[in-house]
Amino acid sequence: MPVEESFRGSRYEAVVLETDGGRTKIRFTSFTEEEAEWVPTNSLRPPPPTPPGGEGRNPNAWAAKLRVGSLVEMYADGGWWDVLVGEMSTPRFTREVSYLCRSPNSGDEHEVTASYLRPRWEWRPAYSQWATLHDGAVYSLLMTVQPPPVADVAYISVTVVAPRAMQKGETLRCALPNGSFFQLPISGNIAAGTPLSCKVPQKAPPPQPVRFLIVPPGMGYGAKVTALSPNGHVAHVGVPPAAPP
Repeated sequence: MPVEESFRGSRYEAVVLETDGGRTKIRFTSFTEEEAEWVPTNSLRPPPPTPPGGEGRNPNAWAAKLRVGSLVEMYADGGWWDVLVGEMSTPRFTREVSYLCRSPNSGDEHEVTASYLRPRWEWRPAYSQWATLHDGAVYSLLMTVQPPPVADVAYISVTVVAPRAMQKGETLRCALPNGSFFQLPISGNIAAGTPLSCKVPQKAPPPQPVRFLIVPPGMGYGAKVTALSPNGHVAHVGVPPAAPP
């Protein structure tokens, strides 16, 4: 998509209205007066994840690792812009770190706090994966796969022993390991010690989503990948050996 020189290096949030082959109709959320427009679908990308450590009480904790020369994105004029951290200072009264950021494209400078910054995420369309370099580590986003729906009720096999001689038509109150009880009807006359088997319905636990990580290119067996969940939680994953052919 052609980019005006004044907007080069910036990214804006948009809502998808319609798709048609290789193009998508969008409306920018930052420019409410602008009409919807068609853009190439491959020029779009999903919203980036929460910064590393963003699941804690301090969503800007990741910025403590920034250094002079770090490439980040800065929020300004309704969009996110590529900038380089030039200087960092801590005012005496607020004690909140300020970052002097410089655009590598225009040379413009802005002094902002960490709440206006986020990591410079790279979207890898071939892998449908986000990645970023932060504090010397490569972060890759954990992708979530929702499991297929399952029945609300599951049946478990239970075997109990008759505590006494029982007659047809009686019921035996039985306890399950989870503390619940069920009534077992006796279908015939039985002696004490007779084993009785049945299937008991139980509420099935909800299926848990499965998360997977696409290993970044160039990382071999034994390498450590810093994985990032969508809420910013960090985990370290070792690259397993390749599966045999």
